[in-house]
Amino acid sequence: MNMITRFAFGLFFSSLCGIPAFAEVPQANSSSDSPVILAGEIAPYCYLQDGKPAGSMVKVVQELAARLKHSNEISFVPWARAQQMVRDQSDARLRFIIPLTRTPERESQYTWVAEILVDDLVFVSEKSKKISIRKVEDAKHLRIGVLMGSPGEAIIRQLGFTKVDASVTEEINARKMNSDRIDAWLVARTVAPFSWKREGLAEKEFAYGAVLRKNRLVLGASKSAPSAVIADWRKAFDAMVADGTYSRLTTLPD
Repeated sequence: MNMITRFAFGLFFSSLCGIPAFAEVPQANSSSDSPVILAGEIAPYCYLQDGKPAGSMVKVVQELAARLKHSNEISFVPWARAQQMVRDQSDARLRFIIPLTRTPERESQYTWVAEILVDDLVFVSEKSKKISIRKVEDAKHLRIGVLMGSPGEAIIRQLGFTKVDASVTEEINARKMNSDRIDAWLVARTVAPFSWKREGLAEKEFAYGAVLRKNRLVLGASKSAPSAVIADWRKAFDAMVADGTYSRLTTLPD
C-alpha cells in the first residue's frame, strides 16, 4: 500500500495574505540511500484525493519508483518550499520533485530527469465578466492571481505587472476569482477547471485568453544527483513509454 505524507497547516506565510503553510518535511525514508520524492499539490497533476495520491504525474512517478525498487512514498509540501529543499545541497540527500516546470531560469538549478506533460500557461477569467485578454499586455492593469513560486509569477513580475496576487495553491486562486478578489488567473489550462471543481464552486464558464508560454512539466532532481542514478530513472521512463504504461497512466481518469 502506498504511503503518503501530508503535513498539517501550521504557520502563516504572512499576516497580509493569511495563507497557511505546511510543516517542514522530515526525512521520509528509513534509508539515507533512498530518494525522497517531493510534490506540490497542483491538481490534476499531483494531489491528494480522500487522503490518497492522485494525478497523472503522481502515477507515472510512483510506477517509475516501483520499477526501480524504491519507495514510492510522496511528501506533499508548499510548492516554494519543495523547490528550496531540492536545491538545498547541504545534506547531499537525493530528492526528486514534481510537477516542476522547466525554464531557462531553473535550468542550472536542477537535474532534469524526464518530461512528463506539456500544458499551456494561460490567462483565465470568468466569461460573464467579459474581460478581454487577447495579448499579454491586455492583462497588465488587472488583478492577476498566480501560484506562488511558479514561473508564471516570475515572468509577469519581470514584465512589470504590479497587481500580482500570489497564493500557495491554485484552489485558493479559484476561490479568489470566484469572490472577485482577482480579475484573472494565470494558470495551466487543465488546472483551472479542475481546481475550480475541487473547491466545489458554482459552475461557471471560463474565458481563455492569451497564452503566456508552454509549460514543460518535468520530473526534476537535486543538482548533485549521481549521473548513474539519473540514467536508471531515464531508462525506466523510456521503457514505460515503449510498453504503453506511460500512455495508460496519463490518459485514464483518476
